[in-house]
Amino acid sequence: MIKIKDIKIANFRSFKNTENVLSKINKINVLVGKNNTGKTNVLRAVYMFFNPYIYNSKVDRNAVKQITGGATLEPKLHLTFSDNEIINDQINEYTIICDLNDILEIF
Repeated sequence: MIKIKDIKIANFRSFKNTENVLSKINKINVLVGKNNTGKTNVLRAVYMFFNPYIYNSKVDRNAVKQITGGATLEPKLHLTFSDNEIINDQINEYTIICDLNDILEIF
């Protein structure tokens, strides 16, 4: 079974830099924190990773601009997956990057 192992979020809503990493994700996870700390934005980022066409630059980039004081970069998401289908006695891991700076040039 393939599962998400790590998530790295940059330039998306309340996440302004590349140091935002959720690691060691297990089968069941709970996001806990005070109001307005980014819990929902983690879920939005994962959803956007799988559906990049839903990104609204006018809304999402403006949220980052308010936090950073003017950042103009689009979101960049890294998801690391772990596949426990053992091939040659190894657990396979791979990272896929969704860089909306590149994707928006295509649209």
